[in-house]
Amino acid sequence: MFKDLRHSLIVVAVLLSACSSAAQPTPAPTVDLQATVNAAVQATQAAIPTATAVPPTSTPVPTKTLVPATYTPIPTYTPLPTLTAVPTQTPVPTNTPKPTDKPKPTDKPAPTAPPTIAAAAAATTTQALAGSAGIKPWIQRAGYERWGRPVAMRNKGVNNCGINDDKDIILMFQVALAFTNNTTQVWPTGTRSIKFYKTTGEEAFWCYYNYLRNENHPPTNIGEQYQYTYEIYVEKNEMVGYAIFKVDGIGEVRVNMPTDLSMPN
Repeated sequence: MFKDLRHSLIVVAVLLSACSSAAQPTPAPTVDLQATVNAAVQATQAAIPTATAVPPTSTPVPTKTLVPATYTPIPTYTPLPTLTAVPTQTPVPTNTPKPTDKPKPTDKPAPTAPPTIAAAAAATTTQALAGSAGIKPWIQRAGYERWGRPVAMRNKGVNNCGINDDKDIILMFQVALAFTNNTTQVWPTGTRSIKFYKTTGEEAFWCYYNYLRNENHPPTNIGEQYQYTYEIYVEKNEMVGYAIFKVDGIGEVRVNMPTDLSMPN
């Protein structure tokens, strides 16, 4: 590179010299060409930046000898014994329960016969009223038992005591009465009536044994007996005191009920 620079400077100097000689015929002063070239070279070298020293060659990293990795072999698993398949059981169909029916009121069964009261003793429980001559009453049997309250007690329009509310227990007094027609007249159908009263004097609710409340019985001829069983309903702390039997156009009679009967728990 320095040689090329030196040649260039020489050519430049020659050209300058030629130009000077052409322009001025006056002979040019003698130029120290060598000194000029040397000065130009030195100036050029000074202008060139000092090259950065190349760092020393790095020491090569020693090559590591790779140790072959030793792999532990995976243990061989012993296969599990084959299980015998359990036979599939057919599921038992689930029965859908039927909806619970609302319980109906229990129909009253035929009541059991209460203790019988002798006719002779019953005669002492009667009390003649005005115009009662010829009406002879008899108490054949009587007794108390626990019973469901008849719906007809709450609803007077129900003409049937056979529908009961078994959740509302009260007392039912059953009494069989007989009335002999010792009068001189026949007792026509619809002329006989009866009412029952509690010991407090309050009228009690009652039905015939066949659960009906209306009297529709055959006529009672002279000398015959009019006999029916009645069911009277009272609260558990009450008792039936008496009954009044009446035949229209003839008279009526009061029959006192026994008060020494055993009461159910």
